[in-house]
Amino acid sequence: MESYLTYVGFAGSAVSMLTTLYFWLVRMRQEQPCLQPYLADKEFFLGLGRADVRQLGLKVGIIVANYSVLPNAILGARLWIRLHDGWQEVGNLAFDKQTPQPFNIPPLQTILLRLTGVLSFPYQDALEEGSKTMGNYLSSFVTQPLEMKLELRHLNQRADAHVLTLPTEAERSAQETRPLSSAA
Repeated sequence: MESYLTYVGFAGSAVSMLTTLYFWLVRMRQEQPCLQPYLADKEFFLGLGRADVRQLGLKVGIIVANYSVLPNAILGARLWIRLHDGWQEVGNLAFDKQTPQPFNIPPLQTILLRLTGVLSFPYQDALEEGSKTMGNYLSSFVTQPLEMKLELRHLNQRADAHVLTLPTEAERSAQETRPLSSAA
């Protein structure tokens, strides 16, 4: 009988060690910095037009979720737009003036970032005709569906890049007409 108690005690210790190790690893994973951006809104507007350059302004609202159980902060950002021939960095990128920096994010919370910047394209007379100048430049240079690459710089010299893809008009209307639940 005493030999069985030794094995039962050893098995109990092994199970206790494995469960402690499992919960410790789960907790460690939740403590890792994990910022995930989601596109809230975007707006393009006509900017400066000179003999050789046409600028389009860009305003973007991005919801950043902190999936960690520890707080984090956003210290800076960079943004690129995918063109037909590669990525172009958005120039003069700045945070909204009404929101103070740094952006401190509590654990398991979200914040709204507002970014503004400028895209520069070669000036083309053919694209300037009519009232759809902005649409002409976007369709000529920017890929559809629109893709943005966002790099968030946060604590401990970390920077994470995320690609955000905007749904096309057809996909957006299909999502809006789809029923939210099938419960009756």
